[in-house]
Amino acid sequence: MPHTSSGSSEVNWEEGTVWAPEEARIFEAKLSEIEPTDSDRWTKISAALPNKTTQHVEAYYKWLQSLLRERGAGHAGH
Repeated sequence: MPHTSSGSSEVNWEEGTVWAPEEARIFEAKLSEIEPTDSDRWTKISAALPNKTTQHVEAYYKWLQSLLRERGAGHAGH
């Protein structure tokens, strides 16, 4: 489960990959620009993130999706 580093806004998650807020913003921008059906989607997004591999990008996306599902299921009344 991800957690915030002490005194930092960087996000750590189970694979040990740290995502800085600026990286998360770039990821989100590229995610909205590139079609979900594009077979090179993760490669194109990782190209904009010098410190991230294609595997990091895809895993981050999957983690975010699971987090959103958990929050949606647990907080439907809000």
